[in-house]
Amino acid sequence: MATNERDMIDTSADAAAVDGGPDGATAPKRRRRRAVVEPDVELGSLSQNLPVPRGTKVCRACGTETLTRVPMKIGDGTEVTFVSCQDCEERVWVTVESGEFLELADILARSGKADPK
Repeated sequence: MATNERDMIDTSADAAAVDGGPDGATAPKRRRRRAVVEPDVELGSLSQNLPVPRGTKVCRACGTETLTRVPMKIGDGTEVTFVSCQDCEERVWVTVESGEFLELADILARSGKADPK
């Protein structure tokens, strides 16, 4: 019966891989660290406690306080807060700088897009 010479040789590297080392002790495992990638811009959340623009504490149509506010920048660079009422679905945009209320037609005009109507 012929034996393979490779099967008979027990190298220390093979023993270390199986037994953990020549003396039987297991080597500590190396942990890989993930690189931390910082976002370019701070990401927002609808649940953040952001400042409430003037005149948007309650819905101007129905008076409820259940409003969704989303800060954004429109096409011409104006910073606005989109305000949507969860009860009556009234939607307006309020400029951050002056507190001016803008309707959809104003937003589309400032964004360089035609009114869909």
